[in-house]
Amino acid sequence: MAAMAGHVVAGVALAVALAASGHAPDAVGDAHHRPAPTVSRAGHEPAPTVTPIEKSLVPFAANRGQVDESVRYLAQGSGYHLYLTDAEAMLALRGSGPAEIGVLRLRPVGAAPARAVSGSDRRHVVTRQVWPGIDWAWHGSSKAPTYDLDLAPGVDADAARFEAVGARSLRMDRHGNLLITNAVGVMTGHAPTAWQTARDGSRQPVLVRYVLLDGNMFGFRIGAHDPTRPVTVDVSM
Repeated sequence: MAAMAGHVVAGVALAVALAASGHAPDAVGDAHHRPAPTVSRAGHEPAPTVTPIEKSLVPFAANRGQVDESVRYLAQGSGYHLYLTDAEAMLALRGSGPAEIGVLRLRPVGAAPARAVSGSDRRHVVTRQVWPGIDWAWHGSSKAPTYDLDLAPGVDADAARFEAVGARSLRMDRHGNLLITNAVGVMTGHAPTAWQTARDGSRQPVLVRYVLLDGNMFGFRIGAHDPTRPVTVDVSM
């Protein structure tokens, strides 16, 4: 797995370099050149809304030889490249220098060994049962990569833990954002939001926050909610 991940990281760096030079292949079906990615985004921004805006989503592409074969799906937004394998998610962003590439890999900790990424449609990609009763779904937002953790009724969010591979440190700011420092800057995991659907069909907010763990790992803690109904935790990077 380590050797395979090394090949993927090299492919990520190449893709970002091509994007910066204006010669990126049309891997996600977007014919327009996108601005070069950036990492220095430590300032606070409003938390994402709980209602997705479909027109802001960018499509995922199945990997058909564009990059290393371990990648199942890939997407490119205005400030990032996202690569999804069965084992982890990789984000590539360019730093302030033209040759600086920041790569962050989000790796589920304690996850089920037999899991696979599947595309529910071109704008949503999900890995089901990463942990018992928890699905991990990515949305190709044009502004920032966004993922959901979909918890089945009665499932504890404490089981969902990630290791930020490639990070030098993790810390929280006073707004509840997760600041991830890597080799070329700081990436912000914006304060998560959560909700569950009430009997009348409305979305009821649920309190949620990041929890810092040992070894560049983090998780989530949710507040009071109806244990007989599913909970969705939404995170925007």
